[in-house]
Amino acid sequence: MNDALLDWYAANRRDLPWRRTTDPYAILVSEVMLQQTQVARVIPRYEAWLKRWPAPAALAAASVADVLAEWVGLGYNRRALRLREACALVSAEGWPDDLTELPGVGPYTAAAIGAFAFGRDTVALDTNARRLFARLGRELAPRPGEGRLFNQATIELGALVCRARAPRCDACPFEPECAWHGDTPRKRAPAVRFEDTDRWVRGRIVAALAAGDELPAVAPDRLARALDGLVRDGLVRRDDDVVRLG
Repeated sequence: MNDALLDWYAANRRDLPWRRTTDPYAILVSEVMLQQTQVARVIPRYEAWLKRWPAPAALAAASVADVLAEWVGLGYNRRALRLREACALVSAEGWPDDLTELPGVGPYTAAAIGAFAFGRDTVALDTNARRLFARLGRELAPRPGEGRLFNQATIELGALVCRARAPRCDACPFEPECAWHGDTPRKRAPAVRFEDTDRWVRGRIVAALAAGDELPAVAPDRLARALDGLVRDGLVRRDDDVVRLG
């Protein structure tokens, strides 16, 4: 099955900038940016980020305010702070063998960096790979020396073919062996508009501060709640009536 997977990947892979490097810092940046953010939005931001801060030491030396301003629009601003903290540790001590020792790096990100940067034969189980293996009815593993391509292939197959909605089973190299016969329909909870969430207010506050604009015009209780959370998370500082990025 590994041969079928790698043959499919060779014929269908997207040319993404983080796949052209084995630099662990560049791969860490891409993995953090790609968390819950679409690939098309990440590509230009990733390239601009590496141009501005090409190495861990450069990012570690950047101010919190500059890092947050560069991150505006990518969402979940705490990711930017954890990335900066991880780079401070790497620039001081080097890359640890156990990559989960780095701030903000969990099992998936550690496995991805291990495979893509260090050539480890780990299995990086992102949402796409988990869904692929669940539908297939078994987990696959890389053969020795295959870790980088194997993980890129499983993630790509899950993203392009074995999609959560409208999977393209006719294009899947595993279709003859696949155990999946369709998801059981599930009732979905009514959707909440993103604009009605505290996360939206937090993002607007950070974007406004980065641009030097006025704070967003939202209900005072929503603004206060979002500001309190941002201060707690170290993203924003508040000195009397003056609010600025951390």
